[in-house]
Amino acid sequence: MKKVTPVLCILAVLMSLFLTVHADGNQPYELYLKRVDNNTGLMVMGFVKGTTPDSKYELVIPAEADYYYDDNMQKCELSKPLPVTSVISGAFAYTDATCEKYFDENPVTKITFSGSNLKTIGRTDVASLTGEVGSALEKKYVFYRTGNINTVDIPDSVTRVNRLFTLCPIEEINLGKGITSLGSGCLNNMTKTLRISTYASTFESTLSFTLIRQLEELRLCADSLNLSGKFNLVGLEGGNADKLKIYTKSSALKSKLVSLGYPSNNVYEHLPVDTVYDFGGNYTLKVTLFPSLKTARINGFEKLPDCFTDLNIPEKISFDGEEYTTTEIKNNAFNSDIANSGAVFVRNLNLPDTVKKIGNNAFRGCSHMNYAYVAGAEDISTCAFKGCNELYRVELGEGLKAISSEMFYDTRAMTSLVVPSTVTSFSCNAVATSRKLNSVAILGENVDFSGTTLNGIGSARLKDEIKFFVRNEATKNKLIALLGDTAYSIKVTDSGSKTLTLYDGYGWGIADVLRRYVGYIAVVACKVDRQISAFRVDRRS
Repeated sequence: MKKVTPVLCILAVLMSLFLTVHADGNQPYELYLKRVDNNTGLMVMGFVKGTTPDSKYELVIPAEADYYYDDNMQKCELSKPLPVTSVISGAFAYTDATCEKYFDENPVTKITFSGSNLKTIGRTDVASLTGEVGSALEKKYVFYRTGNINTVDIPDSVTRVNRLFTLCPIEEINLGKGITSLGSGCLNNMTKTLRISTYASTFESTLSFTLIRQLEELRLCADSLNLSGKFNLVGLEGGNADKLKIYTKSSALKSKLVSLGYPSNNVYEHLPVDTVYDFGGNYTLKVTLFPSLKTARINGFEKLPDCFTDLNIPEKISFDGEEYTTTEIKNNAFNSDIANSGAVFVRNLNLPDTVKKIGNNAFRGCSHMNYAYVAGAEDISTCAFKGCNELYRVELGEGLKAISSEMFYDTRAMTSLVVPSTVTSFSCNAVATSRKLNSVAILGENVDFSGTTLNGIGSARLKDEIKFFVRNEATKNKLIALLGDTAYSIKVTDSGSKTLTLYDGYGWGIADVLRRYVGYIAVVACKVDRQISAFRVDRRS
């Protein structure tokens, strides 16, 4: 008989308690529910007064409930649960006299619609609440000013949505198959929404989606399309012409969209395919394949590793006899803030040079990651490696355009950073609180810095132990103005020279980090007393 260790016993007990809490529906709030449709169903009105969460929480709309509130706000128990069939317009958006709602910002971080009973979200055919406070806009939308949310999936059982979201930083919205028609203002002013999927064939207005300027991917999954014109200020109209891609099911639908004014090279006649890639390792990957482009996007783990592992992303993925080139890591793909992301298992990261884009928070909180090879990436978004506490070595490559905000925030083990010559923008909080960082080489000759300070870098050392290497006096002067302190060591290397000297206070082989870009490495001096190691880097022309 196998022995069960005390640690495993404790973990088992904790897990059972966790599951019991969730199975019982124990939430930090109580939903205000009313009976509707001749008492055959329940409608969500918002939160019961006094239970509205004032900090981050996850909202679950249940499939059914065994209580409701009468017109006097008295709670009534049901002998048999009734299905939750609708959510009233403005349910989580404004404040009224009978139940508390949000007037400014709703800190919800996840929204889940359970079961298959829900039919309408944003119901308007019932009497509204009394004593309402708030603007007309807030009353119309179900959700107004939520917290940051990764993905919202509207279930296929829902057949109607009205004024669903406004001013909500939701990254991806998937509208279910039951929604075949969308009215005006379904999604409005969604400043951070990148992807929308819908099966609707009829759009009652070009304002069904409006002010979604950052939209990158729109999937129109219906067999036909009834749309009178381009969506108002969505993607292309917001200055996002090179990013927005529209996917349809046929060449006829593509022609329809082109006739409405969308550029032909931004519209595709094949829908993306979401699938799972299994290459025989101890984990599998969720991927999205784009048949029109023959490219693939990695979305995260499907099957989690069973131990610490090297995450080796494949260059090519085969599916139905076709090959797809891996070009992108999705936002939040391996973010530790997302449940079951598997971030804790990633030890070393190896991306093929074909991966050009790494999304926001893609590897955030991979706290055991030591090494990352991302030399093919041209676009690494904000917070991509934030909180990777043990990350000490990163290989960036020529072609990278920017060091983005909080890219390496709180990478406490990193001692050196080499910024490729193609980088023209450097966000100074990219390395904030990277306390062991003592060597920053900026190889570009025309770099603009944003931010007010390099907060926290080298804070465990004296300022004169932090070395900056730049290519010209102009860049040096920008750094001095930014840092506001001449105690920092900023060395200018001749832009015409092929020699660059770098320092690494921990002897972690900065020469290896640079090999990718500069070719031949010659070690001039190396002190092994963990003080300063000096390397000369000879750049090949």
